[in-house]
Amino acid sequence: MNINKTLESTLKYYHDGYLSESEFLCREILGNDPHNLDALLMLGVISQQYRNYDLAISYTEKALRIDPSHAIAHYNLGVSFQESGQAQKAVSCYQRAIKFDPNFALAYFNLGAVQQERNDLDNAMEYYRKALHLDPALVSAYYNMGSVFQEKGRFEEAIIYYRKALQLNPEFGDAWNSMGVILQGQGMLDESIMHYQKALEIDPNFADAYYNIGKALQQKGCLNEAVVNYQKALQLNPDSAEVHNNIGFCFHEKGQNDEALSHFQKAIDLNPEFAEAYYNLALNYHDKKMIKKAIEYYEKAIECKNDFVRAHWNMSCALLLSGDFERGWKEYEWRWKLKEHRGYRTTHTRWDGSDIAGQTILLHAEQGFGDTIQFIRYAPLVAQRGARVIVQCPKELLPLIRKVKGIEQVLSKEGQMPKFDLQCPLLSLPLLFGTTLENIPCEIPYISADLSLFRNWRALLRSDSSMLKVGLVWSGRTKGKREHRRSCPLSFFSAFTQFDNIMFYSLQKGDGSEEAKMPPKGMRLIDCQEDLHDFSDTAALIANLDLIVSVDTAVAHLAGSLGKPVWTMLPFIPDWRWLLNRDDSPWYPTMRLFRQPSPGDWQSVIGHMEKALIEYVNR
Repeated sequence: MNINKTLESTLKYYHDGYLSESEFLCREILGNDPHNLDALLMLGVISQQYRNYDLAISYTEKALRIDPSHAIAHYNLGVSFQESGQAQKAVSCYQRAIKFDPNFALAYFNLGAVQQERNDLDNAMEYYRKALHLDPALVSAYYNMGSVFQEKGRFEEAIIYYRKALQLNPEFGDAWNSMGVILQGQGMLDESIMHYQKALEIDPNFADAYYNIGKALQQKGCLNEAVVNYQKALQLNPDSAEVHNNIGFCFHEKGQNDEALSHFQKAIDLNPEFAEAYYNLALNYHDKKMIKKAIEYYEKAIECKNDFVRAHWNMSCALLLSGDFERGWKEYEWRWKLKEHRGYRTTHTRWDGSDIAGQTILLHAEQGFGDTIQFIRYAPLVAQRGARVIVQCPKELLPLIRKVKGIEQVLSKEGQMPKFDLQCPLLSLPLLFGTTLENIPCEIPYISADLSLFRNWRALLRSDSSMLKVGLVWSGRTKGKREHRRSCPLSFFSAFTQFDNIMFYSLQKGDGSEEAKMPPKGMRLIDCQEDLHDFSDTAALIANLDLIVSVDTAVAHLAGSLGKPVWTMLPFIPDWRWLLNRDDSPWYPTMRLFRQPSPGDWQSVIGHMEKALIEYVNR
């Protein structure tokens, strides 16, 4: 047997991918020469390919007993240890390989990879630099350097190394994909998609690239296209919990809650500690108005990730919606950890409910107009504790808030801040006062209209004295992600045209107000927009009306706080303050609630109101 020629054949078979043929020849060589170093090393490498690492280690160690200073053998042994999860042994092998061959670039590279796996990024970078110094054409070292910079958040440097890797190997799909991830993180969604598509041209079975395209399209709001790419990723990797979670989120956003639920559940089956999947499942149940079930899954998400801010925040809304104020108010404090929460920030001590007599406290509005109107009711209670009360609120509310009992000073967010001892956000007061459904402060009215403005409006409305005067608001803000759910077109109120003894007054401001110029044919509607400069004007007009009909907006709160009859139209999933399955509100005794029976069904709400209005007119 010509061993040298046989060894050449084993190498050729190996490089051509014929592992079994190469293995067979190696065993033949060892049958003739049991101590053949090259055959032992080749069998070790072939065993690595089969992922039989114990056998690979055995062959390589036999080779090292023949030649203990063989650098490649130490390197190969390190690879087997690294791939079998024995990192420290791998490090020792690579270091011995470098001892016997100080110019062994791949050994430095693999040392870097081990350190990167250990999250020791600085040491990893040093090893990669040494590898590149010895072999400037080592493509994987450029790529791994890029990935280290990416992990460190140094994205511009990461892109430099990825581009270098692509210059050396334009068919390096992982580099295209990783660059896409950086671009996506910088909001360059179209550019990121182009990079992912390039990765897919190189490898049409690149599941991560399909997943990443799906995420970019989801960010763009292209949910149908995102689903298509997620489905392709699932075809290639059906056991990806992340893909199931994301495709479920797309279905949830599209209103296909049953499809979403199955994917979220699959994600949890694949990864029982997947906090985001539990959270999304909770949102799904929340949107189906299965609030008890939603709370259960919010809790599971928090069990998996205790500092999961959005899970705490959304669970607070679910708890409050269900009437569990004791737990709800506590969880509601997590709102301060939301990035987008724009409440007043100060270093002043926050009031904790302790004795406040003789001190000055700043109560600050932290959310919308409606929230401020609803919770300013607590200001008199704070004053009753012996404190001097200052309120900071939006300038549009200043005239109204100034008239609330117990408040000594009111200023806008743009105003100069006076001296004060303590501060408290308005929506934290229910927690401090131990508010339950039974003890909601309900001294109505707690807001009053300006007397001179009231008289002006009374004079203007005198000509309509024989008619029922009804204020109308049909649209909330439409720019928020889900704000459109609180709006419907004015045209939906066409059924109200039958009432020839009702004069309607449009209290609509901002979004949707232009519809007042073209009301349903036959509706007597007076557009008051130009005369409503702030909430003080609106309050004075409301005080002169008989009834207010409004979607869930600040106007509904204002009418309720004034003690005027108000009918509030609620979406299928209402805001937490309106609770569930009741047509009254413990916050506003003069308010009646009209709820959607199914998502988006305003027609049923208006039909119900039409019947109620007939009774109201004929009472």
